[in-house]
Amino acid sequence: MFCSVHDKLPQEQIHQLRKDQYGIKALSYWESLYILLDLTILATTGLYCDFCELYAYQLSIAMIMAHILNCILFVFICCISIVNGIIPPTNGAGPATGGGFTATLPPGQNSYAKDAIIQYNRILCPNSNYNAGKYTVTVAGSYLVSVTMMSGTATAHTTLMKNNDIYVWLFTGNQYDMATQTVYMQLAVGEMIWVKMTNKASILFDVYNTFTVVMVS
Repeated sequence: MFCSVHDKLPQEQIHQLRKDQYGIKALSYWESLYILLDLTILATTGLYCDFCELYAYQLSIAMIMAHILNCILFVFICCISIVNGIIPPTNGAGPATGGGFTATLPPGQNSYAKDAIIQYNRILCPNSNYNAGKYTVTVAGSYLVSVTMMSGTATAHTTLMKNNDIYVWLFTGNQYDMATQTVYMQLAVGEMIWVKMTNKASILFDVYNTFTVVMVS
């Protein structure tokens, strides 16, 4: 076995092996990951020994380099998105008006009369275009719009509205049932989208009801 051989070596030879194998060059990111995998296998199989200490420093290197690589990748994706217009730059002026938003209902039972506008007033991702339950488009383009609904103790019908027209329906037939719709919409400046209670008054339950708008192009 790997460790049984080196357990028989004098301590001076072990130190010399460390120096000869790892004291001259700095390991690459992928080499460090391979060493991390070796160390994990040795530790889980009970073969960890004094010679395996040479991996300890490489473990820290692998973790640091993984974090650095993730940060670089995140910045690269954000830069590409801004260049392509997927994430409009805010220039320090607050939330982007064309970017998007997400909101939910507050906890507990939320009662709505027939034809009432659903007031998603627990804002998770703010946007100045959303007010009093309606999202007003200020940047023309393609949008993904998602509505998730959970009814309470009664069935419920809601509709995603575009201006004054029904775009899609949502329906739940049992207590605490859930429904969702995610649609692609072409929206012009000044158009409004919102969610309306349809057919009859009903109850929507808790934060499981969400309304999300995201500009994609």
